[in-house]
Amino acid sequence: MDKVIELLINKKWLISTFEIEENAHYNPANYIYNIQIHKSKYILLIDTNIFSFIVNSFKQNTPKDIHREAIALIAFCQFAEINIDVSLPIYEYIRFNKEKQKEAFEKLELFFKIDDSPNNQSLIDYAIGKRNNYTINETKDVSDGTKKMIEWYNKYQNLVQWDSTYLIILKITELNLLENISNIKKFEIFMNWQHSEFRFSMIGSIYSIIMFSSIRTKGMMKYKPTATFEEKRNQIDNMTWDFYFMINYYERLKKKTLEEEILTATDDKVIKFMFKILVDVNNSGKIETLSKYLKKQDFEMIEIYKKFVKNKDGRKFKDGRFQDDYHREKLKKQLETCLL
Repeated sequence: MDKVIELLINKKWLISTFEIEENAHYNPANYIYNIQIHKSKYILLIDTNIFSFIVNSFKQNTPKDIHREAIALIAFCQFAEINIDVSLPIYEYIRFNKEKQKEAFEKLELFFKIDDSPNNQSLIDYAIGKRNNYTINETKDVSDGTKKMIEWYNKYQNLVQWDSTYLIILKITELNLLENISNIKKFEIFMNWQHSEFRFSMIGSIYSIIMFSSIRTKGMMKYKPTATFEEKRNQIDNMTWDFYFMINYYERLKKKTLEEEILTATDDKVIKFMFKILVDVNNSGKIETLSKYLKKQDFEMIEIYKKFVKNKDGRKFKDGRFQDDYHREKLKKQLETCLL
């Protein structure tokens, strides 16, 4: 297990709002103590990349390092009694295309059987390269888990917050294309749009600040104006899923019980970069915390943010709803016409 922990420390996948040293995330004793003494329940949300590494590892005759590292995470979570939630990777994989349900649920069933391996040592040995396979729970009844997911898909057409997340990404993408205008001005336009046309999103605002700042990281803006229609659609969808993963984490934090502790794990460099900043701002409760990361020429965006969130006048989003029930759909169609 020491070698498994070493692998995970090197990957730096785990993120939480705990105010602890990063390496402390990989000490199973911390989790076991809180579970036994304080009755804590740990839930880990993983991204689509890590989910794919886990399920694909079972089919590999010659595993790659990434497959071993993904199974190291499973072994660690078993040992530390951390429950893994994979609902979001399944939603992303299907993308509301019912034709993909069968394949997605086959992957989900395999994940459940891996995650419930009766032989933790086989997972450890696989993770550290002592063997090229591991034991899964072949007899595990996974019907209840898949049934719940199927019922959800039959009932709903979309995820909560998905349309709003998608719309924010569309607007940021449109502004990114503007020429002969400063990034500070682009952010100001975005905040004005949130204020007058849409609604404020704390995470959306921070995401926009970083996008239009001097510290924007490679891969944040995936949209290519010269791409085909399908490529553009996929680029925007991928950005939306990145952003939604962040929002979903914070939504889960709001809804958790007193006993629950929510962690997340991602292999995506953009999400990891953004999460570090978001967690810091969340823990401090102050937008000014961004100044630790921004360069001086970007500080003005913090003041712009504060100016707009204080202004309650001239808004189309009031009392938790838009005055026009079709307003959001109109905004979406306008931006899609421009970008796609």
